[in-house]
Amino acid sequence: MRRLIFLIILLTLLVINCSKKSAPTNIDPNHSQDNSSLIDIQKLSDANRQFSLELFEQANLDEPNENIVISPLSLSIVLGIVYNAALGTTLEEVAQTARYDDFSLDELNITYKALIQELQTLEPGLQLLLANSLWILNGYPIYDAFIQRIQNYYDAEAYNTPFDQTTIDQINQWVEEHTNGMITDLLESISEYDVMFAINAIAFKGDWKYAFDEDNTELFSFRNYNGALSVIPFMSLPVETFQYYIEDSFIASRLPYSGDEITLYVFCPKDNAAFNAFINELTLENITQWLDSFDYLTDEQLGAHPSNIMIPKFSYEYSKKLNYILDNMGMILPFDALKANFGNMTSNSPYIDYILQKTYIELSEEGTSAAAATNVCWAEGSGFYFNVNHPFVFMIYDHRTESILFLGKIVEL
Repeated sequence: MRRLIFLIILLTLLVINCSKKSAPTNIDPNHSQDNSSLIDIQKLSDANRQFSLELFEQANLDEPNENIVISPLSLSIVLGIVYNAALGTTLEEVAQTARYDDFSLDELNITYKALIQELQTLEPGLQLLLANSLWILNGYPIYDAFIQRIQNYYDAEAYNTPFDQTTIDQINQWVEEHTNGMITDLLESISEYDVMFAINAIAFKGDWKYAFDEDNTELFSFRNYNGALSVIPFMSLPVETFQYYIEDSFIASRLPYSGDEITLYVFCPKDNAAFNAFINELTLENITQWLDSFDYLTDEQLGAHPSNIMIPKFSYEYSKKLNYILDNMGMILPFDALKANFGNMTSNSPYIDYILQKTYIELSEEGTSAAAATNVCWAEGSGFYFNVNHPFVFMIYDHRTESILFLGKIVEL
């Protein structure tokens, strides 16, 4: 169901409205001075929205004909943790990709702490849970100051574990508990090179402001991107219940949850041919304008005959390693075993092996449940690396005759 890709809007707009040494840092994670001057939630929200839209665009390019449900907020938070670990050019790439360029480390951390607290203060009928954790290989030298910063600003739990099957079970249990059972089996295995995981979990549950009546749910056809039809249940309510925004190329609807603080926006291009063109229009400027332009339909638009808004009832699970997408967005060095610099976290030389996100979403007559878990896996190998991840020359050589059979270069793959 290709249109499910638009449910990224839900997860994006949800956000909007061990042995240890001393770390080379000038931050006191327990300082008590007034930090109000450093808190700018609007600035961080703008940065996260920009990152969200760029991330979605890259995800769509990577999987143009697949359903996509991602949580930009979950990824942004763990990239905040990565930002705390990085130094030098590695830090610069993280900052540029996550849109943290204009934040000092103090400012980012203090603002994230305020944002996380504010996100979890909601009206009855809404629930948004956020949790973070660090899982560190027993004996791996992570700086005390790094752990204290992540605990203080990101409210993270820190565990030293043996990185065996018990650790896998503990991590999966932690994720399941902090996503209300919606995300299971986030971690399938641990390699001999893995040294630390930074994990964010987010769980949302919202009752509709205007609940759908289950008796009105009926089977109708959904036209997929390739023209094929799927028969699925659709929920319905009178069309005048909600606000809309109408453009020549798409129609959008605003479905509020209880309390009006969080809203589901559904954007429907008028035909499948305009789908990717619409995604290219998902800019921060356009989103800001559109969200200010929703209104109820006029009598002329409603017409003489009553009609209903019809929304698919469904649940969907999604899992994606985000290395390739983040690499395309400019975050390259953190994944490079030879060049990554996480000197603000450890005196060792780890790199990010992968960033994995699993998501779940369910739309029903009562409301919406959604969850995500994002895992940053740091690894450290031993010995010599030969990583052919840039242009190279090759030769096929016959030693018997001292003949070069093939000689060439690869500069693009």
